[in-house]
Amino acid sequence: MTTIALARLLLFARRHQLKLNTLQALAVLQSNGPTTCHDLAAELDVSSAAVTCIGDRLVALNLATRTYGKADRRMIYLTLTHHGQVTLKAILHPEPSAPAHKPTRPLAPSNLVPV
Repeated sequence: MTTIALARLLLFARRHQLKLNTLQALAVLQSNGPTTCHDLAAELDVSSAAVTCIGDRLVALNLATRTYGKADRRMIYLTLTHHGQVTLKAILHPEPSAPAHKPTRPLAPSNLVPV
């Protein structure tokens, strides 16, 4: 990834109120599906307390949901929401911006200036 692409990625993520570790968590949830907080902490190489903060932010922004394990309620899973999927797609694959000026009709030959 080029420096410009990384800068655009971070700028777009910031517009969506996402820090880099939150963006990384979104990417992990997208690729792995529902993931336990323990596994997410290992994947991101952060503490369980950090994953709790990341999870809080994802849930508050409606980017992920928390669910508890059926067999063991101590197991907490984070799952990407539809909004989270759309947001991640917009961050990773932004649509080109609209042109600044779009002509409404073709130019007449009398309006063209030779160069």
